[in-house]
Amino acid sequence: SYPRNWLQTHIRRPSPIALIPPAIARIKNKEPETPPPYRVLVAGNLLPLKGLIPLFRALEKSKPKHLEITLAGDDRLDPAYAGRLQEMVNRSSYLSKQIRFHKAGGRANYLKLLGSSHLLVSASRFETFGMAVHEALHNGVPVWALPSGNLANISHPLFQKFSSVGRLAESLKNLPEKLMTERSLVQREKWYEWKDAAEWL
Repeated sequence: SYPRNWLQTHIRRPSPIALIPPAIARIKNKEPETPPPYRVLVAGNLLPLKGLIPLFRALEKSKPKHLEITLAGDDRLDPAYAGRLQEMVNRSSYLSKQIRFHKAGGRANYLKLLGSSHLLVSASRFETFGMAVHEALHNGVPVWALPSGNLANISHPLFQKFSSVGRLAESLKNLPEKLMTERSLVQREKWYEWKDAAEWL
């Protein structure tokens, strides 16, 4: 037999057991996180041909959420039309929160804006070439557009055509999550330039 003192010093006492609430219970009670905003770029000079007023009306009607829409283009070519666009945004509580105007600030500034966008949208009624669209696709930015003019001839995995601006705006309400993963936000070393398009012609 062993003496009592030896047993007291050599037998390990059981460690206390910590009770931890199950993770599942904590997850169920957690509030759902708000999706990060999708950065949508609308590029082009502020002219009636670009279909911006119908686009604004369609957005106002469908009210897609979690978007940051940037309108990038020259507002000096048709000041009256540009003023109407600004007035539409100012009058709408929805549009004023979703849309911001970005005046032309040079080539480098636009490429930076394009590189940080998740999607390019075109509501143009007619495009002879669609330089902004080709530029976006070349740099891995998905494009949603109306099949107007030369855009009807584009076949690209990142290019999606819509029969109307209403359907385009409605689809923005359910912008797929895969758009965030398929689109790389890393800027490429070589950007698409106007001279690249000229070489194709």
